Amino acid sequence: MRVLLRLLLIGAALYLVIRYLIRLLFPARSGKDVQGAPRRRRSRIDEERISDASFKDISKK
Repeated sequence: MRVLLRLLLIGAALYLVIRYLIRLLFPARSGKDVQGAPRRRRSRIDEERISDASFKDISKK
């Protein structure tokens, strides 16, 4: 039983060390480094219709 537990702990330690080394050698690119325009979210209001519409001047009372 002790041998099995020892092998399990050694295997877990090796996995974590290898994973750490891979992250050091090949760092993941963060989203901040990505160039380009951000994605446009679809809005419920059609912005083109709003910009094309002509509104009447509202007089102040």
